[in-house]
Amino acid sequence: MFDIAKLSVVNNHERVSIMTKGYQVGESIALDITFGIGAETYDLNYFQKEAVKVWTQSNKLISPKLSKEFLRDWKNIFQEDLRTHVIVMHLADLAEAISIKDYEEAKEKMQKLDFKKAYSKVLLNASDYQLKPKEDLSDYDNFINLVISTRIKDHKYAGLNLDNNTLFIENNKKQYSKLVDILSDGSHFEKFWKLIDKYYYTILLPWRKQRKKAIEMYKEQTIKKVGDTDLSLKAPKIDWLNSQHPMQMYQQLNNLITQNKVKSFFWIDPFNFTNILSIRHNYLIASCNNHFISKDELNNEIDQLTLALKAISDPTRLKILRLIRYFSMDNTQMAQLLDVSRPTVSNHTKVLREANLINSETVGRSTMHFVNTDNINKLIAHLSVFLDVL
Repeated sequence: MFDIAKLSVVNNHERVSIMTKGYQVGESIALDITFGIGAETYDLNYFQKEAVKVWTQSNKLISPKLSKEFLRDWKNIFQEDLRTHVIVMHLADLAEAISIKDYEEAKEKMQKLDFKKAYSKVLLNASDYQLKPKEDLSDYDNFINLVISTRIKDHKYAGLNLDNNTLFIENNKKQYSKLVDILSDGSHFEKFWKLIDKYYYTILLPWRKQRKKAIEMYKEQTIKKVGDTDLSLKAPKIDWLNSQHPMQMYQQLNNLITQNKVKSFFWIDPFNFTNILSIRHNYLIASCNNHFISKDELNNEIDQLTLALKAISDPTRLKILRLIRYFSMDNTQMAQLLDVSRPTVSNHTKVLREANLINSETVGRSTMHFVNTDNINKLIAHLSVFLDVL
């Protein structure tokens, strides 16, 4: 069991660490690996594939294609958990390798991290919040509990309350448990790094060479927008983020940055993600590239969703969709089954048709209606992506 008494505590305030000030604009090979692998998924059902398609189009994503062999090997290591790519970022965070551009340099730092060193780092971070390991728990259980508790308090410090966010807690439990497995099991460790090597040298490196000019442009644009230099002890200028970056939504987080109370790493994201924002202990990560989601884009997306959701918000319209899910019907048939007037059914089908949730076809003197199953699935997928609950 580790001795928490050896870790110094500065004072009794909730946040006692001395923050590293300023900001950095740079590339991160660990983040490239994390989100490069995470941009691809596998063995998805129809709905999940549709959601991924919506998500990719929404983000205007540009990413290297992963081979079926790589996806199979990744799945075998992580037992089909689609979110395990994030452990690479967790590993780099604990190894202090997030801001390293060179793969071999970052890899060396991460490979030197074993469970003992990782746990020492977690204990040190936890001590900033007066968090201590429990004597009746194993080092493994204390590691998981403390790293999640510290992350929750890091977010609370930035104005975001995750105390009751079960999705965040459960995902982090899975991710850090997998990380501990890799750090503790030599065979697992070897397979993991063999696969990461394969991804970097055969997939990511060639792709990054093709994207070199775009990446350099992203970096140049970001440096101009957030400050005068690549490395600075000053607070970044973030007015440019208003209406462009998710950071605009978090006023307390913005205040911490502008008051130079938290270090910021502006990651030059080669994949064109629009909203990568990660709060770590003593610093935060924000993605920067050529595409940022604007208020107009967001409002347009909301308008499309609202139109479709309004269409299915009426009980009668839901009954109509239910009635014609297998077989087409005309207004007269549905009016009889629903015990409403034919004009009422006609008005409802018009709303559903304008929302592209049904198709209508004239057959003789009747108009037959069919469920547009593709668009129903797209609506569900779109809502899941918009709310980020997939």
